[in-house]
Amino acid sequence: MLKKSIFSLVCGVLALSTMGCEDKKAQPDQHHDAAPQNPAPAALPADFDADKYLKLNPDVDAHYGHLPAQERQEAAKNHYLNHGIAENRNFK
Repeated sequence: MLKKSIFSLVCGVLALSTMGCEDKKAQPDQHHDAAPQNPAPAALPADFDADKYLKLNPDVDAHYGHLPAQERQEAAKNHYLNHGIAENRNFK
């Protein structure tokens, strides 16, 4: 009788253990579907001219117009890299 009880208990534990494993396998692996944590930064085109970019994009120029010349050019470069490329803005 004791052997039968132990056998039943072991079978029950194994069954629960197997179901737990199957449940984990059924869930999709989220690591494969996730976007990369640090995508490679875009590079400025060799012929990028910050002043020309600002002239061609007056809304950007208006936004950064209050900055000193060197900061304004850096802001224009950063804007192009972070937004302008995706927005297909002209730079030449």
